[in-house]
Formats: sequence, C-alpha cells, structure tokens
Amino acid sequence: MPVLAHFAQVIGGDRVSVVSLSSGREDPHSLMVKPSMVAKVRQADLVLLAGMDLDPWMNELVKVAGKQSVQLGGLGYLDFSSTSVKRLGVMSPSDLIKLKGYEHIHPQGNPHYWLSINNAKIMANRVTEVLSQLDPDSRDMFRRRNQSFQQDLTQLHVNMQTKMAPFKGKRILVIHDAWVYFLDNVGLSIQASLEEAPGISPGPVYLAGILSQIKSKKLDILLVDQYGGGRYDGYIQTVKKAGCPVAKLSQNITPQYPTYGVLIQRNVQAMLDAIR
Repeated sequence: MPVLAHFAQVIGGDRVSVVSLSSGREDPHSLMVKPSMVAKVRQADLVLLAGMDLDPWMNELVKVAGKQSVQLGGLGYLDFSSTSVKRLGVMSPSDLIKLKGYEHIHPQGNPHYWLSINNAKIMANRVTEVLSQLDPDSRDMFRRRNQSFQQDLTQLHVNMQTKMAPFKGKRILVIHDAWVYFLDNVGLSIQASLEEAPGISPGPVYLAGILSQIKSKKLDILLVDQYGGGRYDGYIQTVKKAGCPVAKLSQNITPQYPTYGVLIQRNVQAMLDAIR
C-alpha cells in the first residue's frame, strides 16, 4: 500500500528501494494478485502489511512467494497492526453476531489506523527499528531521519488541530467508516453512515431517515472517498441536493497526495472548502 511504502521511504532514504503493490486508488481488500507481484516479494528483504483483514491478499502472496525471511514471524515481515497503534471500533461478540454475513467486517477494529497522526508516529518508529536490524550499518541514519519525521508529524498535528477548529460541534456523515482515525486527530466523531450496514447500500426507509436529519440540520457534512468508485454517486447527489455539503477525501497516498503530510493537509482543506 502506498502509505506504508511512504513510511519506509521516508525512514530508509537512499538506503532502500521501495515498491508498492497497489496504487492507493483501488479497494485494498480485494486487490488482484499478479505473477509479477510474487517475483517482487521474493526479491524483498522487508514486506509491509496493514493487517486487520484489510489486505488479506498480501498474506497469500507471501505464502506463494515462499521466501522464509518475509513469512509471518520473520524479521522481514512487518504487520503494522501488530504494533501498539491505537485501535478504534474493535467488535464485541454481540456486534459480530449482528453483522454476520456483511461485507467489510473487521472484528479486530477499524483498519484505517494510519490516518491517526499518533499512529503514524508509532509506525515510523517500528519501521526504524526493523530497518536498523536489517541494515545495522545505517542505524544512525535511520534514527536521524525518523527523528526529523517525528517532528514533522508533531507540527502536522498542531496545524490540523488549528485549522479544524471550525468543525467543533459539527455532525459528520460518512458513506463507509474510513475516517474515524482522521477525525480522532482533532477529537471529532462520526454521527451517521450512509451505508445501512457495512457494504450495504441504504434502503428507501433508511435513506429517508438520513435526509430528514440533513434537512433538520442534524448532519453538517458528508465525507466521501474520492477513489471509492461510482457505486454511491446517486446517493451522494441526493444528499447534496438535500443541503449537505460533500468533501472528497483520500485514504491513501496517490500522485495527487504524494506524501503523508500532503494527504492530511489536503483532506483538511477539502473539508474546509466544503463547509464554506
């Protein structure tokens, strides 16, 4: 995934060659595995995963590649969800029973954790530790680069909190709950989802309830993943016509959002532009 590749590149500098197997625009749950990906994994010294059932195809790819050092438990296998990142949305047994059979169920928690700046700091620290073990001669350089990145992330967090002040008390609508960590950076939470259940489009009665909340000013803005495809375009237009502004955000690094800092800043700006 590009955002994971970015963390490795920021810390590794010219001591690493980093390849992302996805573009950041596709659904990370079900990426089509190609033979060329197997060859890339076999050449790798370090494989990075988001985990939490977000990229299960990656585990299958690692198994097919067969390289021992990048298998689960090996030094070259880094699942960021196994670090101390903060998890939101961990499901109870009763939650799982209610949602059995639905798409995009993540019992271990919401898997979009990298959008939390504090989690990004933890991820950068872990990359630094692993790269230092793989290349001890470059340990000091990795640590210096991480220290600089940590400072940038701290400033990014401060700037975000300042710019997002107009959203205090705003009630936020989403389509799919990919933004809980992004909003948690500034103490905001999600009021409602346009999906009736994970992966399920809203039925007429449910949609009518959402529109009623918008018209009575109980929902203030809809957050949309701009790379989420056209499945919900009609619903988005309906919500917009009801008077709810729409902000198009990105979950991942892409050519339009080339660094983590740009990703966060442009998402913030998209929200500000929408409510203006």
